[in-house]
Amino acid sequence: MDANTLYPIYLLSQNGGELRHEFTPTGIAYDLRIDGKLVAPAPSAETALVKGAASSQHRRGILIRPDTTHAPAGKYTDRLTLVIVGD
Repeated sequence: MDANTLYPIYLLSQNGGELRHEFTPTGIAYDLRIDGKLVAPAPSAETALVKGAASSQHRRGILIRPDTTHAPAGKYTDRLTLVIVGD
């Protein structure tokens, strides 16, 4: 994104920052970092990631936290939506 003014970035997580199993309520927590800053997304609510960003590039990283050895096999998902607001 190229901008000549500051802009905020918000995040929406479908499962509140948890990877959810496709058939069971089992979840696997993960850490999400934007530009090195730990972000804790809330379920069904926008979380402010960056207020007044001037850069057009942002680093992101995801780390699965718990030991997943005993987690049921299958597909786990969380839908993350980034909202960038221009003034």
